[in-house]
Amino acid sequence: MSVGNLNRDSFQSVATNISSMVIGVSLSTNFTRAVGNKLSILISNVIWICGWICLSIAEHFYFFILGCFLIGFSTGFGNKLAIYYLIEMPQRELRGIISVFNSACFAAGQMLGHLATIILPWRRGMQMCGVVPFLAILFLKFVPELPNYLLTKDKLEQAEKNFFLLRGVSQESETEFASMVTKTKDILDGRKRSIFKIICSRKFLMPFFVSATLLTAQSTSAIDCLVIYTVDILTKMSPTINAKLVTILFDSLCVTFGILSCYLVKKFKRRELLLTGAVGTIISMILLILNMHFKLPVYLLIIFLCMYNATVNLGVVPVVWLVPAEIFPEVIRDLGISYSTIYYYLFTAVSTKFLPSLTSDYGMVAVLSVFAAAFCTCTILLFFIIPETKKLTLQELESKVNRIKFGYKKKKMSGGD
Repeated sequence: MSVGNLNRDSFQSVATNISSMVIGVSLSTNFTRAVGNKLSILISNVIWICGWICLSIAEHFYFFILGCFLIGFSTGFGNKLAIYYLIEMPQRELRGIISVFNSACFAAGQMLGHLATIILPWRRGMQMCGVVPFLAILFLKFVPELPNYLLTKDKLEQAEKNFFLLRGVSQESETEFASMVTKTKDILDGRKRSIFKIICSRKFLMPFFVSATLLTAQSTSAIDCLVIYTVDILTKMSPTINAKLVTILFDSLCVTFGILSCYLVKKFKRRELLLTGAVGTIISMILLILNMHFKLPVYLLIIFLCMYNATVNLGVVPVVWLVPAEIFPEVIRDLGISYSTIYYYLFTAVSTKFLPSLTSDYGMVAVLSVFAAAFCTCTILLFFIIPETKKLTLQELESKVNRIKFGYKKKKMSGGD
């Protein structure tokens, strides 16, 4: 979508694709609870392959929409599973790096997809995109099922084997596994409660409020809209710009910054990384607005876009998807991640769908100014409510998150990364 001219129909197809992601996320929780994470991820990859096949052989618009729907569905279905798996799987020293690396892989996949459709005929490019989920299916043979799912199915021996395979054998891991076994009954009892009672409970509402604020911040940072709209902005300001080259340039920047963010999330605290990145993003957005308003040289616009790319991908994106998955209690973690992801996709679908109309009626400068003001508001709110999660295991987070004082002055907690 980044390559070529964009119009209302293309943005509506993007919004439709995002809407199908919501359906995928909505169905993923109960399905995963029934058959497990491993089989669910396998099925999502099969659907993903079917989507790329539909796109590659599409002769009619409706067949094209079917392909977009299947890809959107499998992306929403599989993305939630990946977030949940990557939070539950590693020990606390690696939790941040592994979870954030998922964003770098997403950016790399986007770049490879663009390269495939640029270098090859578009149908062949779509076929090449289907190779990735096929390889994922092959590698799933070596991926262990999550221990907490196995415990809910009374497979204690296999759960213990998988847990220590993933975490290693240590006093800390033994304590974590014992805690996980103890809480299995609470998890099963919690799943018998009605959804209404769960989402009205403080254990759900408090982390969901933090999660929703974080995800609103990412949406109002305009990253999703600018990813789609960057090439169109540049080609309007300078028709001689090579749209394909610009697309790959910004894709490569996203991959580079995604990899660097793995180091930053290891070195710095979550709050520090988020707030520093947010301030940089606000400054970058202001510079972009001034550039568009005063019609400054296009090379300055490219520099400001690179600055924006760096600050949002190094500071905002890593924390936005990491902290929400960490702060939900284990009993409702899968449900919390699902509702958070649904909230984000709905917000993004609405903003993406109406972006062409808003920019046509009010101009890109006005729209980006509204995004910047909203993002600034979210940043101020996050300063007071986001907890520091870096130095806690998931079990420690579950027992302490309700007692953490959300704000700048907090009790220092010892532990790993």
